[in-house]
Amino acid sequence: MRILNHTSIIGERDRRITIQIASTVRGTTGTSSITYTTVDTVWAAMKHAPQGKESDDEMQVVASQIVVWEIRYRSDIDITEKYQLIYKTRTYDI
Repeated sequence: MRILNHTSIIGERDRRITIQIASTVRGTTGTSSITYTTVDTVWAAMKHAPQGKESDDEMQVVASQIVVWEIRYRSDIDITEKYQLIYKTRTYDI
């Protein structure tokens, strides 16, 4: 997660997103798995970064696009933790 020194206009935050934090849960058999818990649902601005990339991954062409999400500052989000963001049906790793 990057903290940008950029201010968006409130009207640009027109996407409703859900922020979730990861936690590791150890099962009764001793195996661990990652689960996500919702932190909050907030308004955000979505901006596509000008660069994307393509790569050959195991004989397949893989394309990716960098998306920058901007929300209001939150003191309860620690950038050293692992989060994911959900917008409509898509999940983005942060």
